[in-house]
Amino acid sequence: MLLKQEVELKTLSKDKAQIADFLFRQNIYYQNTKKKYEYTIMDFSFFLGKEWNEVTLQDYQKYIDYLGSLYAYKGYSSSLVNEKKGMIKRYLVYLVGKKIIYLDANFKQYLKIRDIKSNSTKKGQRSHTHASRKITPPEIIIEFQLFLKKEEYSDSSKNKTKLMNFHQFLMKNGVSINVFYEENKEELLWEQIGKYEKMLSSRISMEEIRLSTATCYLRAVQLFVKFLISRSLVSKRYTIPLGLRGRAQRRNDYVPKERMIELINAIYESSLHVTRDLSVFLIILDTGCRPIEVSNLTINDVDMVEKTLSLHCDKTERRKVKISHEVMEVIRDYLDCRNEYKPKTNHLFVGHRGGQLTPSGINIVFYNANKNAFGESLYPALAFRHTFITNALDEHNFQRVSKVIGHKDWKSTNYYVSRSKKRLLTNTLDKSPLMGMR
Repeated sequence: MLLKQEVELKTLSKDKAQIADFLFRQNIYYQNTKKKYEYTIMDFSFFLGKEWNEVTLQDYQKYIDYLGSLYAYKGYSSSLVNEKKGMIKRYLVYLVGKKIIYLDANFKQYLKIRDIKSNSTKKGQRSHTHASRKITPPEIIIEFQLFLKKEEYSDSSKNKTKLMNFHQFLMKNGVSINVFYEENKEELLWEQIGKYEKMLSSRISMEEIRLSTATCYLRAVQLFVKFLISRSLVSKRYTIPLGLRGRAQRRNDYVPKERMIELINAIYESSLHVTRDLSVFLIILDTGCRPIEVSNLTINDVDMVEKTLSLHCDKTERRKVKISHEVMEVIRDYLDCRNEYKPKTNHLFVGHRGGQLTPSGINIVFYNANKNAFGESLYPALAFRHTFITNALDEHNFQRVSKVIGHKDWKSTNYYVSRSKKRLLTNTLDKSPLMGMR
């Protein structure tokens, strides 16, 4: 008889094999696209916390609502949510076609699924719909991405994706982006960039996109011009017009103390993983760290004697932070039951299948607590980081707060100084979020 851990490993392996088969049948070969599909499908699976054949329309809608709230908070475009909805829908259609799941009539109608025949598409054979939808990056854009990597620009794949938007705009105007490989095409380039700017300005005025989104698109064009200059195909640089320069809207939500207590009570009453979720929740409250830093924590990063955590992520160097006695006691309680998750990793927090609890999983902890406490998602994880920093600046000097919070650039900390302190003083959080609750 298989042990529970072996069953979970077998299930996880089966999921990955199914996804691999799905990607093959969909003719998805680009590594970045494959990773995006894999992440989205597995994230949906972890959110469900159940077998695929148990998925319901309510589960699907709940996950889409969660994505909508999360992305709205981060200021992301709603098109990203729609993109993930499409990925999940295509995977569900695949599972129905393979007779792995059976959706009820309402679910099928909601997803607009009609008469799915299993194995209707042969392996390696591209369906007509998919062929018309998928756009292969032109040679010049692939070269552009290699240029960005060579020059060590960050987010080379994101800039490549944004330049694809310019490529599609050119196609509508009957121009191939590969034409800029040729000499004496600089005048044509500036003409098309001018038209592209007008199109983006029009979309901003109609509130189809944000100013910051247009800036990102034009930033990719700016880098593309720099790439062409490196090939001696263009003589002058491109500068984004002042009217089209905008930064993503930064939020600084503040969580009142009484709302924190309501969320803690919601975890106590409703969570299926009380000690784990409470530990995650209180660490962010007590240290103001990022969700990724909690996800990265290992067993060795916890010092029970000194009552410290060693936090780290790509955005900042490893740093030790002190945590309160009450929070450390909750972490100790979690460690006493951690083995019940059959951990397959040295990471401190693990999911129900024994793997590392991802930042997305941590966001789900906060989302569920909010839904159970208030009926909607009001305060995501980052709101508690903002709250911590604001409170800390009221009590400690600027340099100390900047170091403790893990800001590499003082400008990041300075942003919080500009917030209205008078509005926040009456809501200042006690040193420990558990003080007065016992």
